[in-house]
Amino acid sequence: MPNDIPKPPYLVELQNIADATTAFKTIEQNIRTIINDLVPTAAMTLELYNYTDAPLIKIEEHLSWGGWVAAGLPSDQIPPRNALILGGYGKPTGTQGYITYAGDGFKVTASWDDPLIGDNSCNFTISGANAFKYHLNHEVSRGTMSEKLLELSSGVVVI
Repeated sequence: MPNDIPKPPYLVELQNIADATTAFKTIEQNIRTIINDLVPTAAMTLELYNYTDAPLIKIEEHLSWGGWVAAGLPSDQIPPRNALILGGYGKPTGTQGYITYAGDGFKVTASWDDPLIGDNSCNFTISGANAFKYHLNHEVSRGTMSEKLLELSSGVVVI
């Protein structure tokens, strides 16, 4: 019977190596899962509201570290009276970067630093010849899941 025929020693050794390789791969995957679960993630959302009557066109974006969340990628423009919600994350680094949109004679830049450890920071600026015609309102939350809010509206603000 074929089952009673002993396997040559080299086949037995090859099977032992294959079994050991499978076991090591399982152990490696388990270690990666444990490390992934232990390492915290810093994440942020950036909400950009365009309350103007003109589109905002993306002219620049940069991530120093971290990455964009697939569901929250920057779009090339924010239509009038619309919003854009971006998502960034960093594991284990946090996320840092900026994005700039331009309008009619002005540009708006949102920059952030959301480290895994330490304080979050965020800055919004508006510049250009027509910047005085617009108003920025912004809020920033704290924590490992921070939110940044920027509202751009038209109308000269007198203080």
